[in-house]
Amino acid sequence: YLRGERADGVIAPRPTILVCTHGQRDRCCARFGLALVRALEACEGVERVEVREASHLGGDRFAPTAMIVPSGHVYGHLVPDDAPSLLRAALGGEPLLARFRGSFWREPREQLAEVAAFGLPRLGGHTPTLSPIEAEALDDTHAVLRCHATWGQETRELAVRCVREERRVFGDCRALEAHRTGGVEAWRIEEVRVLG
Repeated sequence: YLRGERADGVIAPRPTILVCTHGQRDRCCARFGLALVRALEACEGVERVEVREASHLGGDRFAPTAMIVPSGHVYGHLVPDDAPSLLRAALGGEPLLARFRGSFWREPREQLAEVAAFGLPRLGGHTPTLSPIEAEALDDTHAVLRCHATWGQETRELAVRCVREERRVFGDCRALEAHRTGGVEAWRIEEVRVLG
């Protein structure tokens, strides 16, 4: 890879849970990520998934973070007690909504539409799939996201109103221990409307 050569890969036979344990970037990832890995490895049914440590998944302030492949669903602020629910989500069960940050390949506002759709009651026992998400800027800080969510045979149009705001957050473990926050711009859901 470092020489620019393509390495032959292996297709993973099972869903994979990647947990960030990259302590060189942020101690929180190593400290809390390793505890989550151990909890996952101790879960009943863990042989049905791959549990892997990852070098960096982004969002250190959400440590520990995990991503499920192939869904691309990303979770943050996980605790060891979340391990069984995370395992069920990896196997196609309901997403762990309290920790869900959206799908890896979506931009931040699109992740809000996905979070909103996943938070709606499940129709027919299905997690929704989303059509392409259209964003309409209302002004500098407000937008409406529109898409169609499909649960099995049921489809509904969603309109998600969101606002961009500055939040004070601990960027990583060093900032947490020093009680030092920094500003970050983030989008927040204001309203979810189901149309049709």
